[in-house]
Amino acid sequence: MNTLMTPPLAPLIAHMFADADVTQATLEQQLENFSPEERDALDGHGDYRELYARMKDIHLAVSKG
Repeated sequence: MNTLMTPPLAPLIAHMFADADVTQATLEQQLENFSPEERDALDGHGDYRELYARMKDIHLAVSKG
């Protein structure tokens, strides 16, 4: 057991993952509207500053494990 799995952090982390699940739908909608150039940015061929500026309200992926 570690401090991430015990109060007070465990409930906070659970809430953050639940919130991330909600914003995943927003991300998927944004990706559908991306131009080919914007999709290239996801593959490392574009402007990351612009990409992350547009996705500033989306949670970045982390592992629960």
